[in-house]
Amino acid sequence: MAADSLKNAPSLKDNSLYQKVHPNFSKSGFQEPLTTVQGFILGLLARGHTSSDKKTLELVTSVLNSGEALSGSGIALFTTMLIEEERELKSKSLSLFVPSQGEGSQSERVQALVDIAYGFTLGFCGESQPIAGSIVQMNYKALNDELREHLNLIEDLVHIDAASGASEEDIKLVNETLSTTIVRLSELMAS
Repeated sequence: MAADSLKNAPSLKDNSLYQKVHPNFSKSGFQEPLTTVQGFILGLLARGHTSSDKKTLELVTSVLNSGEALSGSGIALFTTMLIEEERELKSKSLSLFVPSQGEGSQSERVQALVDIAYGFTLGFCGESQPIAGSIVQMNYKALNDELREHLNLIEDLVHIDAASGASEEDIKLVNETLSTTIVRLSELMAS
């Protein structure tokens, strides 16, 4: 899938989901930053969980939040993000919570991408049993090789140093690559 089929990365002030969840995020009870939570939710969804799957809240509490329960507003925020991110994945138009050039420094923007990649890895790989019918249980070498390649790419993004001085072109490329890779992993798991 070409990166141009994804929405142009809007500024956070133009990202409706970000604007819905950001104001109340500090009261939600999450131990991780909002960008990590977004990545985690995308990882769960790409793995095959859905917004109607009751296990998703259990996973966010146990894996992402060290077993600590979320507040009522945290559960509402999580549910809103889960439903909206599920829609975005289905339409192949992700809007990652990455500040635009005018909204954050280069290191803050790179850190947002690293946090999303880290959260995605936790959500996608955070449980030992694969979802029934997923590619993890299939024995199709070509698809499994592509799956592994995409997961390796995201794992490499987790290790980027946010203070490394990335160029604007690099940040845009990483944002587009991460979005495209998440969508493709979701497609592979639905195969």
